[in-house]
Amino acid sequence: MNTILLPFFSSRLWLMPVGIVLLLLGQNTFAQSTWNGISWSNGAPTATVDAIIASSVAPGSFTAKTLTISSGVELTINTDDTVILNGSLTNYGNGVSGVGHLRFVANGSLLGNTLNFNGVLSTAAGATLTTGGRLRLTSNATNTGSIGNSQGAIIGDITIERYIPGGRRAFRFFAHPFAGSLPLTQLTDDIDITGNGGTVNGFSTSDTNNPSAFWFNTTTGDNSTSGNNPGWSAFTSTNGTGVNAWGTYGVVRVLVRGAVGEGLSQNSYTPSPVTIDLTGSQIKQGSGSIPFTRGTNTNFVIVGNPYAASVNVDAIIRTNIGSAFFVWDAYQGTKGGYTSYTFGSSNFVMPIFGSFITTLTASSGSCALTEAMKRTSTPTIILNNRGDNTYGLQLRLEDSTTFWDRMVINFDNNSQSGDDYFDAQKLENPEVNFYCRSSNGKNLSIDSRPFVDAEVLSLGLVTPVKQGFKIKAENFNLPAGTRLFLNDRYLDKKMEITGNGFEYWFNVNEDATSSGNGRFELITQGQLLPSASSLTITSDFNITSDSTKDNSKVNLRGVHSIKN
Repeated sequence: MNTILLPFFSSRLWLMPVGIVLLLLGQNTFAQSTWNGISWSNGAPTATVDAIIASSVAPGSFTAKTLTISSGVELTINTDDTVILNGSLTNYGNGVSGVGHLRFVANGSLLGNTLNFNGVLSTAAGATLTTGGRLRLTSNATNTGSIGNSQGAIIGDITIERYIPGGRRAFRFFAHPFAGSLPLTQLTDDIDITGNGGTVNGFSTSDTNNPSAFWFNTTTGDNSTSGNNPGWSAFTSTNGTGVNAWGTYGVVRVLVRGAVGEGLSQNSYTPSPVTIDLTGSQIKQGSGSIPFTRGTNTNFVIVGNPYAASVNVDAIIRTNIGSAFFVWDAYQGTKGGYTSYTFGSSNFVMPIFGSFITTLTASSGSCALTEAMKRTSTPTIILNNRGDNTYGLQLRLEDSTTFWDRMVINFDNNSQSGDDYFDAQKLENPEVNFYCRSSNGKNLSIDSRPFVDAEVLSLGLVTPVKQGFKIKAENFNLPAGTRLFLNDRYLDKKMEITGNGFEYWFNVNEDATSSGNGRFELITQGQLLPSASSLTITSDFNITSDSTKDNSKVNLRGVHSIKN
């Protein structure tokens, strides 16, 4: 044993082991330290000490040189914990659980078994992580593993999952985060994709073999907003060659029926949850720009998420891109639908594999992204809506269980009542469509216009669904001294929209005039209100109005009485 002479608060010299001396001086000189579920065997590891995990109990945050996960256990990294490694990770056990942060700050490799991880993995500047094909970012009903803000590099194959809940047969839009092209066979091991020729071209066989996977071709697309845009071209094979390659920045529209074998016949069923996975060797990292070229007859382009992480869309640097974007929501209505948002005010979070549609304002344009735009947590919803307007409101069309559609009215003196740059066209949903009509007859999902006294704004409602609906106001914010009324011409009812609690229930029946472009309208009114100091606010109350024609009802909350 090596010893050292140490003066110990006296003139006498003491002989003590070197390791104990350095521990007394605050240094851990042991080559390794093992976590047993209660404590570290030789104190918490450091950047020069290897860590061994021998228990699945979370050790909390720590830093180590290398990390070894023992057989039969997993490293648990909880939400607010970070594990920092200065070298390689060897997994003899069950990988890493939890949704915390695993960060490599020096060169290292993944060794042993495949590392399944549901949290955030990142690399620091100057660090390279070599996966050896052993990294799988997993996805479940509550979270999806991701690659966080990284200045370093990751090389080698990575598999990335995306969980899709059951109970809904609908089209979904998928992008991928790899630099190269992928074949559709990356999806067909998880879901059925049908197409002309069936199994001859790599597709599943169905009763009709109708195509269920499409890509948007700007050379054949147009600016139509109704029906199936001719730009949507069916894949003719799953082999990934030529036009059938799922290219870099490419987005595919795929009908997800559920698990493999479900929904290929006309029989009724409930789709099962499914997890799709994609594998590639060149994960997109760092800053980059997605280029777009306007098609011959279309301004529409589709922007796919290039990262294996959620992205803050409002932070994207846009060149020659319109003011709004459109999101396909598979849970809108019963078959999915489009909802539009304004750039810069939506707080939209684009998830892994996510995408949005927008428009070009010139012959070419781009969307530039950086690592700093990544979000490190999986959004429970893709939109954390804080409102699309300074002045205006959102009108949602719902029933007691389903969100069908919505429109946004922005009152902005820089806009005009006809369609302009600040508006968003209405992309037609497969079922219910609710929109505002511009003064020149265009259907709009976002209508920006000045607030003009006594102006009538025509609304449209097209639906094959004959049932009860409600119009619900959200993000209500009108200029001082103004009022807004909803007029139901079919029932000859006019009511003031007073705030976010406003709901108006009505029925659509076989009578053609119970829907369409003529039933509903908004009417503006300018009125200077007394100063806030002279207002007396009474308790909320409800008003219910029954009609033998419609059984409609008005629910007003937050109604105020004003006394001078």
